[in-house]
Amino acid sequence: MSESLPTKESREIETPKEYMRNLGLNPHQLFGQEVLDVGAGRGVFIRFAKEQGAKEAIGIDNGTLPDAEDMARIAETGTVIVNADAASMPFPDNSFDLVVSHAAIPNIASDTFVPRDPDTEWDFEKEDREMQDRRIVALREMIRVTKVGGEIRCAPIISATGELAPHQGKKIAEAIQALDTKNIEIDFAPMNAEHWRLVIRKIA
Repeated sequence: MSESLPTKESREIETPKEYMRNLGLNPHQLFGQEVLDVGAGRGVFIRFAKEQGAKEAIGIDNGTLPDAEDMARIAETGTVIVNADAASMPFPDNSFDLVVSHAAIPNIASDTFVPRDPDTEWDFEKEDREMQDRRIVALREMIRVTKVGGEIRCAPIISATGELAPHQGKKIAEAIQALDTKNIEIDFAPMNAEHWRLVIRKIA
């Protein structure tokens, strides 16, 4: 007997579980919280957060926005997705208890780049520097909009020893070094053999 393909609904059940597992969260940690998802995509996680009792759940993404069906579901749950750049968030300081970014922060810098002209020689070193600068700015923005006592969680990040993209862990580690650590605590540690999780706690 052939195995049936997963439905959209079954995928949406699994996706929040994957998010929570990778981010190291339990559903009760969402209750009563003001939550921001950076790189929210179709808004599955913010809808889940609201269903778990989050006081507010907002997503931002400047890539492909949800289709009409997903937008309707987002509206039904009282959540919202904002078309915005992670490096320049349209929120006041100290707005959220929890800021998450699932599988987005390593690639967050590439969203606004102009597609490469195949007839023009590409400066890969320049592109890499610009992407890293934007990662740093995005992390600073995430810290800015997080409340004192709140935290930021980013995962999964492929480690420096991972075979798929060994630069990811190294680049994130370098970006962390560029942050002002006076008012934050940083935990960047393995979650399994190939992936790491970044947790930043805002202490002042």
